Order: sequence, then structure tokens, then C-alpha cells
Amino acid sequence: MRIAKRSRAGITRGDVVAMLAVATLLLIVGLPTLNQLRIRAQRTTCQEHQRRLTYAVLRYESDHGHFPGYRNLQAVGADGARQPTGWVFPLLRYLAEQPKTPGGGEKSTNEPPPVDPNDPRVQIFAAHGTGGPDETRGLVPQVFIAGLLCPSDAREVGDDIDPQSTSTSYVVNTGLPDERRRALGLEKHQMDGVFFDRFADGDFPDVSASLLRKRGQLDSTLLLSENVDAGQWTDYDEPLVGFVWLPQTAPGEAPSDDVLLPINRQRGQGDGTYRFARPSSLHTGGVNVIYCDGHGDFLYEEIDYSVFCRLMSPDDSLIDR
Repeated sequence: MRIAKRSRAGITRGDVVAMLAVATLLLIVGLPTLNQLRIRAQRTTCQEHQRRLTYAVLRYESDHGHFPGYRNLQAVGADGARQPTGWVFPLLRYLAEQPKTPGGGEKSTNEPPPVDPNDPRVQIFAAHGTGGPDETRGLVPQVFIAGLLCPSDAREVGDDIDPQSTSTSYVVNTGLPDERRRALGLEKHQMDGVFFDRFADGDFPDVSASLLRKRGQLDSTLLLSENVDAGQWTDYDEPLVGFVWLPQTAPGEAPSDDVLLPINRQRGQGDGTYRFARPSSLHTGGVNVIYCDGHGDFLYEEIDYSVFCRLMSPDDSLIDR
């Protein structure tokens, strides 16, 4: 009697080819989904960075009764020279605060949140600010500050960031450019934005949350945004630290691209001029923004220019002049 041979166990070449085909198909189908998840995570992280900055801005406003300037006095150096700084430096201490999470069972008080004196941001402010020693007071810090770069920003490549990098992705609403305001003969107190030059001689326009609330504009006035072409967090020139609006050349018509670029146009080509002082990002379709009441939104790049101007100016009558 012949006994049938048992078939050899194992994987045939055909099985391997079939498994590779299935794996390739799954990879092709899954890559777009993975890419979308990565993009969504980057946008979420960017929003968290903006919320943390907004917390610091509103804490500063609460303590001082007005928003910080886009240009401020950092300190008077040992040589007697007044050193200007941008909008980030006055916020360093507030960025180091540890806000209490709700629901912790602790009684609410008016005491400010605790600050670690060893936090690098606190130490930078102490060393380079008005109370710093002669050796460092008024000197421009050359330090990387975490949370000032959007993860989608092309300047943040990999995990290797120069500890002396002062790059930032975020800019604030400086309204009508100073040079255009002077050309139109407008006074500094005109409410065409939120952040003004508080380093220049003369009176400063005190724009506060309470003033915007009285006007009914607190939740509809832009506070900050992102700009791929922003300068350094230590900069203080308006086109490098702010985003602006310009009067329309005709009703319903935005300024030409050679004067002021629209949102997300020509990203990464900034030359430090007002032309690039607009919101821009590497997010598809628009930019993350925060309003003066602290709520965030995604501003689509197709927004009508007159609507954009009204979101920037707390006084809509300035748009129609």
C-alpha cells in the first residue's frame, strides 16, 4: 500500500509575493492618512504655542492696564544707551508662569501663578532687563525660547536647534504701519491696531482689553498670528514683528502684491519690508490666529480684504475713511 506524502509546510514564493503586494497596498492607502495626522498635529501644536503666548499677553495687560508695544524699552545699559526690544521680551516672566489647572480643588485667589526663579526665561529677563547687572543689562539676548516656533515652519528642521537661535514664527497685530500713519497725518492714539511703538518719544496709545470690551471689539479684533517671514524674537522693527493692514486703493480692492502680500503668498521669501508683514504659515489654506479675548481660529487665506482689515482695527470707521 502506498502512503501519500505529506505536503511540506512553509511559505511559498507566491505567498511572499502576495504578502508584499498587500503590504504595499496598505502603505499606499495609509500614507495620506498618516500625513494628514501629522499635519493636524502640527497645527494643534502651533495653536497651543499661540495660546501660551496669548496667556502671557493677557497677564501683562492685566498687570499694566494696556497691551505691550511691538517695540518697548528693554533697559538702559551701563553706557546710558536706551535699548529697544520687541513684544516677546516683556512677556518672558509671564511665559514662565505655571497656570493652575481648573478642578484642582484649590480656592481661587488673586495671587499670580508661581514662577520658578531658575526658569531660563526668568533669568534672561532678570539679566537683560531694567534690573540686570551692568555686564548684561540692555544687551540683546541670544537664546532660543521654546514655543516660539511653529512645528510646520521650515526653519525648524529635525531636532537640532541652535541654542542661540532667536527665530520665531509669531507676530502681533500692529495695525496701520507707522510710516503710513505718518503719511496720513494720523495721531498715535488712533485705534488702527493693538500693538504700538512704546519706545518712541511722546505719548503712547494705551489699548487695553477693557477698552476693546467697551467697544464690543474684544472678541473680533486679532491679537496675534503666525508669519513664516517673521524676524527674531529679539527684533523690534514693525515689519519683522507684526502684521499690518493698508487702506484699500478702491472699495473692495486690496493693495497690490508689490505693496502688501495677501495671506500665505510667497512664503519664505521675506526681505524685512512691510510687503511681507502679513499672516502666513505652512498650513494648508490659511493661518492660526488668536483674538484679543483669547479664543483661537483658523483664518482662511481667501478672506475678503475689507473683512481682514476690520478684524485688525478695533475702530471700523478707520477702514472706511
